[in-house]
Amino acid sequence: MTISRVLPSICLAIAVLAQPAIAGSMTTIKTEDQFRKIVVGKKIVDPKSGAWTQPKANGSVVGGFQGQKIKGAWNWQNGMYCRHLIIGKKDTGTDCVIFQSDGTKGSYRTKMGKGEKKSFVLK
Repeated sequence: MTISRVLPSICLAIAVLAQPAIAGSMTTIKTEDQFRKIVVGKKIVDPKSGAWTQPKANGSVVGGFQGQKIKGAWNWQNGMYCRHLIIGKKDTGTDCVIFQSDGTKGSYRTKMGKGEKKSFVLK
């Protein structure tokens, strides 16, 4: 076998093996532009509880949790997604979180990136 016959097979094998790592790589979302491209308009769903929120392009947030409506507002501050949510009648206040996502799932850390880490899927 010559190198010209083997090289295409090697390149194909590398491309196929590398694909899951590339597609599934988590990225820390550092800019509002990244956040808008990856997250805004999609539902951020907690796979355990089914709770979800959806940040909208206009800065509002809608969602649901245990039959209660979630509403609120979001903005981007210092590399973090900051949201002020009201669940049913309970005002939860404002919290800023650091997001990581591969475009379909990910995690975020509450309390300015120093709190609880939560997993999510994007729908």
